[in-house]
Amino acid sequence: MDIDLAISKGNLWGTKSIGFWSILSLILLQMKPKSILEIGSGRSTTFFADYAYSYSADFISIEENWEWCHKIIDDLRCMCLPTEYIKHVPIVNGWYDIKSFDNLVKTKKYDMVFIDGPSGDDRRGHDASMTSLFSASIQSDIVIIDDFHRPFSRRYAESVFQVGNHSTIIIMDYIQRYHGSRRCDKIDTVNNQIAFVVKDLHLEIINSAFISAGVSFLQHHPDS
Repeated sequence: MDIDLAISKGNLWGTKSIGFWSILSLILLQMKPKSILEIGSGRSTTFFADYAYSYSADFISIEENWEWCHKIIDDLRCMCLPTEYIKHVPIVNGWYDIKSFDNLVKTKKYDMVFIDGPSGDDRRGHDASMTSLFSASIQSDIVIIDDFHRPFSRRYAESVFQVGNHSTIIIMDYIQRYHGSRRCDKIDTVNNQIAFVVKDLHLEIINSAFISAGVSFLQHHPDS
């Protein structure tokens, strides 16, 4: 991937804040999930891959963009980590190619699901196409959903909460950086939210991770 070209076109955003990565690391080390599903590859993929390799966990990361997929694969190679965790599944009619996606996802139960894809404000609204992802989410002990401030992501998190017997939704505010000009000489920020939909079994671990990282959070209980 030509990173400079992607930045100049405004197609590349910065990463989450250090607080989130501290929390994610603490959750992984304390919860010790045996299986992880990630939708949308990125910096989180390197954390999950490192954890999966170190603790012999199952991990699959689904990415829509072929170039970005190979950029993440190169990152894993540089970290001396396996690259077979990454699976490229293209977008078809606004959602991941259903046959390919379902073949990868639907036959397994995951302890942790991380959702940060597909890209775009409106591509996560194709509910009828998301059967296997929703099934995986409601069975998972913890579902981490980025962009909780967006209406569809919020609705999805609340649907998982209602159907999946999760005990609470924990919300974290974070600031995301991005290149504020096509010349890449200006950095802007935007306020984002990420949600942790948690079952009782691991609620203490999640709360402890936030406290240890010194990050404040809100608890959200949708109406039944």
